[in-house]
Amino acid sequence: MSKKTDQVSRIQLCDVKPPQDWMQVTCGVSQLYDMYWNALFQAFAPVSVYSIGLPVTSFDYLVRNLKPGKDAQATATWWSCKLSFSGKQVTPLSFAETAHGCINQRRKYTDAPYICHPIAVADIVASVPHTDNMLAAALLHDTVEDTPVTLHEIREYFGPDVATLVEMLTDVSKPSDGNRAARKAIDRAHTAKASPEAMTIKLADLLDNTRSIVEHDLNFARVYLREKLDLLDVLGAGDKTLYQLCWETATAGMRKVADADEQRQAEAQ
Repeated sequence: MSKKTDQVSRIQLCDVKPPQDWMQVTCGVSQLYDMYWNALFQAFAPVSVYSIGLPVTSFDYLVRNLKPGKDAQATATWWSCKLSFSGKQVTPLSFAETAHGCINQRRKYTDAPYICHPIAVADIVASVPHTDNMLAAALLHDTVEDTPVTLHEIREYFGPDVATLVEMLTDVSKPSDGNRAARKAIDRAHTAKASPEAMTIKLADLLDNTRSIVEHDLNFARVYLREKLDLLDVLGAGDKTLYQLCWETATAGMRKVADADEQRQAEAQ
C-alpha cells in the first residue's frame, strides 16, 4: 500500500461534514457532487470502497448508493462503520447489527438495541419451513427501510435473491403520499405482490411487533391492530402456522384493548 493510499484509508467518513442545507437538496447528481459527494469521492477514490474489496474508479458507486431523503450524516456514519468489515466475512447478522447500530436505533418501548427485533423475527422464521435466504432477509428486513443501507448494498453483499426478499419487505410509501391510512394502503398493496417466502417473513415481523405493542402500548395498539388485521388479508400465501398465530395474537390484543376500555369507563363512572 502506498503512503498516499495509507493516509486516505485512515479518513473517517464521519469527518466529512454535509452542508447545513443538505436536506433541502432536490437537485441532480452533478449538484450533489459539487455540494457534498465531491469531498467524499475525493477522499475515497484512491482506495477500494471502504477497504472491503469493491474497487472504485468513478463516481458511479457513490451515486448508486446514494439514498435520497436519508440524513447525510447518518449515511456517512454508515459508510464509516463499514470499514469494520475489512478482511472479515460479513454475515447478515453482523451487517444488520452494524447498520442499525451505526444510527443507534433502539426498540421503542424497551430501549434495547434494535437488532433484537430482527433476531426475534429470524427465530420465528426458523420455527417454520424456511430457506437460508429467508433467514438472511429476516435479519436484514428493516435495514433499507430504517437505515442508510440501500438495496444495491444488500445485493452486493448477499445476492439478488436476498435483495428481492428485502425489497418485498420494505415499505414503499412516502410522507407525501397522504395520511397514515393512505400510506398504509399503498404499503399493503406492495405487500400483496410479495412472494410466499416474503409473506412468511412479514408474518414473523408482525408477530414480534404485535406482541411488543400489545404489552407496552394499548393506546397505539388500537390503531396498529386494525391495520395488522387488514394486512393479514393479503398475507394468506405465507406460512399457515404463522398466519394463524398472527391472527390469534392480533384478535387477543383487540380483546385486551376492549377490556382496558371497559375498565376505564367503569372507573370513570
